[in-house]
Amino acid sequence: MHSSSADLSMALCSHEILLSMHICSFFFFFSLLKSHSVCILHQLILELVYIDDLWT
Repeated sequence: MHSSSADLSMALCSHEILLSMHICSFFFFFSLLKSHSVCILHQLILELVYIDDLWT
């Protein structure tokens, strides 16, 4: 009984570690994606301004 409860707590602990790793990687990927899309948006705005300068 004692050993099985210890195994269970170990399994829960490793599961929580795995879950937190997944959440961390998801947030890292999301923030990376967000910053990347902001960069793309900034590039688009710069190009639009440049094109606008060419037209005027």
